[in-house]
Amino acid sequence: EDYVNLDWISVESWFSNGGSSLGATRYGVEGNIPRIAQVFKKLSINGLVLIGGYDSVFYLKKLHESRPMYESLRIPIIMVPATISNNIACTSYSLGADTTLNVISQCCDSLRLSARSSRKRIFVVETFGKRCGYLSTMAAISSAADNAYSRQNPPTIYDILQDIENFKLKFNKKYLDFGLLVVSNDFSENYTIDTITQLLNEEGKPYFTGRKALIGHIQQGSTASPFDRFLSAKFGSKVAEKMLSWIEMSKSNKEIFSDISTSCMIASTCEGYKYFNFQKIIDETNTELRCPKNCWWSSLRTILNILSHRDFTYKSETVPNAEFVRINQNNLDF
Repeated sequence: EDYVNLDWISVESWFSNGGSSLGATRYGVEGNIPRIAQVFKKLSINGLVLIGGYDSVFYLKKLHESRPMYESLRIPIIMVPATISNNIACTSYSLGADTTLNVISQCCDSLRLSARSSRKRIFVVETFGKRCGYLSTMAAISSAADNAYSRQNPPTIYDILQDIENFKLKFNKKYLDFGLLVVSNDFSENYTIDTITQLLNEEGKPYFTGRKALIGHIQQGSTASPFDRFLSAKFGSKVAEKMLSWIEMSKSNKEIFSDISTSCMIASTCEGYKYFNFQKIIDETNTELRCPKNCWWSSLRTILNILSHRDFTYKSETVPNAEFVRINQNNLDF
């Protein structure tokens, strides 16, 4: 029942702050619905904004399903996607993901300087993101890495050895002195960042050595990026408008909150800002990998392959029946 009334002065400095000024923790609604409904009734809550990540979608569903039993939950409930993993379906971006991506890129730039001083070194950088490959893929592209591993594109031993052979070629014939691999922190069921590093050290003799770098919680502690500041402002204003319109409509139509559309999430899409009910989001979610079924950034791996001179096959999205294939003839067989 502890709560704080917020005014303009209270939130004045929040715009540029990183993290969560409201506080954040893992708290499941299962088993706590009666208590939540009781507090909402006592405080006369007229609307709820959920700010959270993947699990919040399922909390949204649970709250909606509890509406018939608790009158105090018959209010507009809107979720704002906020997770650095950017693993929520139906939205292109979640709050915090861009800020984290900037931090990872800065860390990779620092590692590049370190490696160039040491010479003949390959860094394996581990990011957050779990089974979702957004951070590892986008960080690899923005940092000019040689490859990115994630559970969405899990590497086989052939993939790892092919990358090692590519490194040998670059270090031996193209006179490069630095390499970079980016992996998410749950990129494989069996391989780990230590496995990759050990393979680099063993198979890379005498061309290079491998080192691992775990960025860790530094990814969560930066000042919000300009993009995240803009996105949070847009999300906030759009949600406030929608919330107030539903509250006004409920004065003449008490049944409005039985509709699934009033338990929704605001999303950033290529067509602008839209609202999706929780069922639509769940239908578009790969629950095993805890990420969207269709990820817009997956096609960007082709850019990564082109820049790193790896073998690839690419089916054009604009030219019918067109397929582009590159096989590096200089690759060593193994």
